[in-house]
Amino acid sequence: MTEFPIHVELNSRYNAFDTSGKLPFSVVFGLCRLQKSDTDSRPILVETAGSVFDVPYALMHGLLILYEERPGESTKWVEVDISSMGEVDEGNSGCISVPSPIHRKKNWRDDLTVYLCAIDPQGVLALVLKPRKRYRIKLASRDLGVKKWVYSDRERFSDSDGDSEEAKLVNSYSHGHAAFNVVDDLTFPPQLEVRIRLVKSMSLEVTVVNTGSETATVQPRGHQNFLVPWGPSAPEPDTLDERPRIIDQSKQRHSPVSSLFVVNAATDEIVRGHHDTSICHLRDSKADLRPTIDELSILKPETPVVNVVDISSKIKGLEDGRYKIRMHPKGCRWWRDVLRKEEGEGEKVSMRLWKNWTVPIMLDSEDELEITIKDGKVDGSAHLIAPTNFTMASFFPRAASRALRSSARPALRVQRPAAPLFRRGFALPAEQPRLRLGSIAPNFQAKTTHGDMDFHKFLDNKWTILFSHPADFTPVCTTELGAFAKLKNEFDARGVQMIGLSANDLSSHDQWIDDINETSNTTVQFPIIADADRHVAFLYDMISQDDLDALQKNGGIAFTIRSVFIIDPAKKIRLTMSYPASTGRNTAEVLRVIDSLQTGDKKGIATPIDWQKGQDVIVPPSVSTEDARKKFGDVREVKKYLRFTNVGK
Repeated sequence: MTEFPIHVELNSRYNAFDTSGKLPFSVVFGLCRLQKSDTDSRPILVETAGSVFDVPYALMHGLLILYEERPGESTKWVEVDISSMGEVDEGNSGCISVPSPIHRKKNWRDDLTVYLCAIDPQGVLALVLKPRKRYRIKLASRDLGVKKWVYSDRERFSDSDGDSEEAKLVNSYSHGHAAFNVVDDLTFPPQLEVRIRLVKSMSLEVTVVNTGSETATVQPRGHQNFLVPWGPSAPEPDTLDERPRIIDQSKQRHSPVSSLFVVNAATDEIVRGHHDTSICHLRDSKADLRPTIDELSILKPETPVVNVVDISSKIKGLEDGRYKIRMHPKGCRWWRDVLRKEEGEGEKVSMRLWKNWTVPIMLDSEDELEITIKDGKVDGSAHLIAPTNFTMASFFPRAASRALRSSARPALRVQRPAAPLFRRGFALPAEQPRLRLGSIAPNFQAKTTHGDMDFHKFLDNKWTILFSHPADFTPVCTTELGAFAKLKNEFDARGVQMIGLSANDLSSHDQWIDDINETSNTTVQFPIIADADRHVAFLYDMISQDDLDALQKNGGIAFTIRSVFIIDPAKKIRLTMSYPASTGRNTAEVLRVIDSLQTGDKKGIATPIDWQKGQDVIVPPSVSTEDARKKFGDVREVKKYLRFTNVGK
C-alpha cells in the first residue's frame, strides 16, 4: 500500500481573527479513519510538525492555500501572495492520535478527533492579513505533508516506535475550509459575578453584578447573535441556545432554568439537564430576529440584579439522595450603555448595532448547591460550595472551554496541550458552615466500614469523637488508629463513641484495618468513613491552606489534615483540634479533654492547665465564694478570681 487515506476537514475556531489576540484564534482540524479497508484495530499516531496541521509552515510550503475575498470582482476569492511571510520553520513537535474505525458504533461525524492549531496574532501569518478583510484557508491537495506516522497506543512518540510507516498519509477527499474576518475593533464585555443560593425548597435566587465601570445592556432571551467557537463542521455544543437566560425576568410559561443541571453527588453523573442545547430552528431566512428594546436587561456597575426562579422541574422525580446543582455557562448578546429606540427601527434594536461583531457577555458561576432529596422533597437547607478564589465569569474563551468539557460529547477527542482544571468543592468563607464551638455539627450521609450512615442518626444523643486522617496506608495514621482502638474500653466507660475518616474509598479501608490490627496488636471496632471525594473534609474544613493553594494552582485533590471534633449529645461541637499531616495526635489528651468537658457539664466547674480527673478544679467567676462553699464544701481562694475545689472522680 503506497497511500493510507484518512478523512480531514478544517474550520476556523471563530469567524473573527482578533488582531489584539484577546480572543484566541485557531484553525480546527477534524480527523477520522473512514476506509472500509482499514481493519487494523490499533490507533495511529501522527506527527504534526511540518504538515498541514502546522498551519504557517503548511501555507508557506504549499500544503494549504490562503484566499482573500474580493467582493464585486469577477473572481470572488483570490489566492494571497504569502512571500512576505519569509522563511517559516516547522512548528513545535506535536502528535494526534486517531483511533481505529473497527469499533465505531456511531456516525463518524460524532467520532472525529479534533486538533487545534493556535495562530499567533503577532506571528508570520499576521504579516499578510489585512484588517476588515475576509479570508479562507483550504487544503491544497490530498497531500497532508505528514513526515511520520505509526501505529501506536501511546499519545506521544517514543524511541521504540521506530521509523514511520511506509505508506503516505493522504486526505481521502477535500472538505471544509477555515473562513474568518480580520477585526481590529472587537469589543469585550465587562466581568459578571454570578452567585446562586436556595431561598426555598424549589426556588433559586440568582444575583448578577456587573463588576465593570460601564453600564451594559444585555439580551436575556431570543436569538443570540455573537461569536461562538466552532469545531470541524459545527458550533460547539451548548453555544447556540435561544432559550431564556437565567436572569430573564419576563413572565413566561416556563422558568428560565435551561442553564442549570443536576448531578448525583456520589457519582458526579448528570441526572438532569444532560442534553445538547444547540437547537436547530427552522425559520424564514428573512425573519427579523432582533430583540425589542423592552426585552433587554440593564446591568449597571456594581448594582446587583436579583432574579428568583422556580427549579421544581429540575428537582421533581429525583430519587432520595444527595445532589449538586450547577450552572452551564451561557452567553448573551450585549451592548455598552443603555440602548434607546432609534428612528426608523420601530421597537427593535437598530440594525447597525445588531450586525456588529461581539464577544458575548457570560452568565457563569462556579457556585454549586448541594441538596438532599428525601421523599421527593429537599430535606433541610442547601449547602453552597464554591472555589476559594471565586472568579467572575465573563471572558468567553474560558467559559466556552468549560462548556466544551462539560458537554455531552465523550467521543470528541480534542488534541491540545492539557491545562490543569480548577477543582470544584471549596467552600467560601462566607458560605462554609461556621464550625464554631457550640454550633451544631453539620449532617452528612456517607459510606463507612460499617455500612451507609446518616451522621446525625449515628450520633444518637451520645458523646462522639470524629477524627480525620490524610489517607489509608500512611504511617502516622496507622499508629493513631491503633492507639484509639486500644482505648476503646476507656472511651466506652465515658459513654463516648468514635468514628474515623480517611480520604479513600471503602475498597482500601478493609485491608488497611487489617494492617492496623496487626501492627498495633488490637482490633479496630469503630467505623471509618470513606471520603474519597472530600465531601466531609470540606464540610468540616479539614483542608490546610497549603493544600488549597496547591489545588488552585495545579488542580488535583487535597489531603485532609488531622482533625478531632468532640461532639456532645446535643449534636454541638464542643472542642476541636487540628494537626498537620506530619504530627501524630495524643490519645491521652483526647481522653483528658473529654473528662474536662463532661466534668464541667456535670459539676459546673472549669479545669486548669494539665488537669487530670480527680485533681482540683476551678470555681467559675460567675459563682460567689459563699455559693461555691455551699455547693462544693471546701474552697481554696488564691485570688478573688482564682478559687479551687475538688469534686472527686
